[in-house]
Amino acid sequence: MHLTTQGAGLDSSRLAALEAGLAAIGAADSAVEVIVSDDFAGTVRQITRDPDYGANRGAGVVGAKTIATDNGSVIVLNAPEFRRRGTADLERILAHEGGHVLLNRRRETVTGRRHLAGEAEWRWLLLCIGALAIDEFRVERALAELGYPPPESCDLDHFEATMFAVNTEILSACIDPASRSPRHFAQRVIHTQDWLSKYLAYAAPFYPGGPPRTEASQLARANWDDYVGNHWDERVALYRTLPSARTPVGDSEVDAALHAALDLEIALLASLGFEFTSERDGEGFWRRGTDRRWLRRENRHRQAMDDDAA
Repeated sequence: MHLTTQGAGLDSSRLAALEAGLAAIGAADSAVEVIVSDDFAGTVRQITRDPDYGANRGAGVVGAKTIATDNGSVIVLNAPEFRRRGTADLERILAHEGGHVLLNRRRETVTGRRHLAGEAEWRWLLLCIGALAIDEFRVERALAELGYPPPESCDLDHFEATMFAVNTEILSACIDPASRSPRHFAQRVIHTQDWLSKYLAYAAPFYPGGPPRTEASQLARANWDDYVGNHWDERVALYRTLPSARTPVGDSEVDAALHAALDLEIALLASLGFEFTSERDGEGFWRRGTDRRWLRRENRHRQAMDDDAA
């Protein structure tokens, strides 16, 4: 790998763990550029030219991101996060990012496939969410096959926090005064769907029945059942047909998977309680579901806040 440090950097044991992770997945070569940055989000914004990029994702913080550029993949590492983690965690993270490098090299990602979504912008948006989740699943399936443990995002504490975050963010989007604008409303909901879809993709290779939740709180399980439960089996059924990131697939197979992923994300959006529609003069974004369902969501949020304050 070609290493660049922006800030204090990492010690030798952690750097060795980076190399080991890339080697395990089959991406350890000098063409891989790795940037260790103390200003992770700022570095990602600079490379992607996305001024809105941030490192917070639901109940967690992004530790690394692989960016496809004209000159190959660039892996940006969140140095403050990496310094607090052990070498086993770092190796696993780099193996994961190396999986994205493999997918980028073989052009098995959503890049260049805008035509699959048709003319509606909302279909392209949901296709991208579904495609990125497929990438995460294929990478995590490779790690599962290599014997790595499940990601920490699948443990009980993260499950609790994730389910609370889903309910909170969805309700907040609905009461945000700015959500009088359909575009703003959709953006808030889609932000939640994006990270939730990835969370489900991380869990699927290790837990085909869903993240472990028998010991979770009643509120967390209720949020799972409401937002994800009726959707989970459909998602896993698609994911079972996909190979790991270490196995090349043809263009037609990628296209077919992305078509299915679009349908999957439309279904997840419906499970969250929303729907896009194509209108003669643009597109619409609608809240769906009975008043009783939304009241139950509000009551769960209120109870969670009361429990936290007790």
